[in-house]
This record gives sequence, structure tokens and C-alpha cells, in this order.
Amino acid sequence: MLPEQLKPGGPWVVIFEPHCDQLDIVVEADLAQALRMLGQGVRREESALGFVAYCRPAV
Repeated sequence: MLPEQLKPGGPWVVIFEPHCDQLDIVVEADLAQALRMLGQGVRREESALGFVAYCRPAV
């Protein structure tokens, strides 16, 4: 469902807070990178990194 909502070239933002209070990094990313980070975070429950991934609109 996410790939359908997040258009390549942006704009979009994905926020992942695995422990409801933890943001470790903010990164500009493409769709593949954001989905990879989300997948890694879901698999590692205790050591998951919270992140904000964003894509600016293509100019």
C-alpha cells in the first residue's frame, strides 16, 4: 500500500517511531530507501532506529 501512496519524485514524508518517542535520523531518501529502512526497523524490534525519511518534489 505504501508504494502506491508514495510517488517517486515526491513530495512525501515517512515517520517511523518504533518506541513511540525515538527519532534517531532524518534523511532525504528515494522510495526504495524509505521502504528498506522501514523493513529493517520492523524486523529489529529492540534496536530499531526511529527515522524521518522525506522526498522533495522533483523540479
